[in-house]
Amino acid sequence: MIKQESNSSEKSLVVHLIIIGFHHKKGHQIEYSYPLLNEPIDERWSNLGGLALPDGVHQRENDLIYFHLPSLNNQDDYSKTLFGIASYRQIDANTVTNKEADITRNSIQKSVCLILRRPVYGNLSEELKLLTEKYFQEKNFNDRNMFEEFVDKLNKNPPQFNLKYYSARDLVIRYRRKTLILFKLILLQKKVLFMLSPIQSLVETIMNLVSLIP
Repeated sequence: MIKQESNSSEKSLVVHLIIIGFHHKKGHQIEYSYPLLNEPIDERWSNLGGLALPDGVHQRENDLIYFHLPSLNNQDDYSKTLFGIASYRQIDANTVTNKEADITRNSIQKSVCLILRRPVYGNLSEELKLLTEKYFQEKNFNDRNMFEEFVDKLNKNPPQFNLKYYSARDLVIRYRRKTLILFKLILLQKKVLFMLSPIQSLVETIMNLVSLIP
């Protein structure tokens, strides 16, 4: 179950900031969370590791991933959706100053995730990418004070949803006349499968499309 966040209100934007790493023997591991998560993790969040570090992401040095999770707050409707952003990076393991002894592979892979109550993806994506880059540049993964400061700042002055972060122009350049067909399918609530790489291009395309809905 999730520990009730005593240091943030029920209406705060950020529910949790979570760092997820990948261990070649143990698989996905939650290495850090703010506010704290209780163990064991609720089964409704059991796929968090796979969402934040999906298969094949190791083929890139960095990527950006959007995903959904159900709310676990007892005071929320359990059908309520939370919105996740994961900024993924990998680094040469030999450059890390505090590498653990059981790390035997050449690279270390981690995602820094924000779990949000509102889908302000475009607003926060670049900020999270820059924060993750700074975390990796320091090459000391035990230094995490920056994340608490980041979360506290966002909860104190939360950004609002802004269409300027989404580009209908990019969507039209990619799909041209098919853009209207895609838009109609979304309005009709039809299932549409997008296949794009990297993941950041995929999620940005979907967000550009749904941002057209009045």
